[in-house]
Amino acid sequence: MSDLGTLIGTPSKISLFDEQGNLIVKEGEIITIGVIDRASDAGRLGDLVLASLAAEAEPEIERAGEYVEIGEEEPTGVHPE
Repeated sequence: MSDLGTLIGTPSKISLFDEQGNLIVKEGEIITIGVIDRASDAGRLGDLVLASLAAEAEPEIERAGEYVEIGEEEPTGVHPE
């Protein structure tokens, strides 16, 4: 697993709970050493890493260019007449 120190200061994109329903980290909360310790105690370190990676992997949205129609609207010879 990656160095857990790199998680510190990263916002969590999800709320993470232990098996008893106790909150480990809430969505938007900055990950601290305490959060890492709580996740480790709950056996949820892998999920915490995924929660922080989701924060780094924000999708880039590009606007579509001009609409260009390709080909015919309805192919010929496909439907019986």
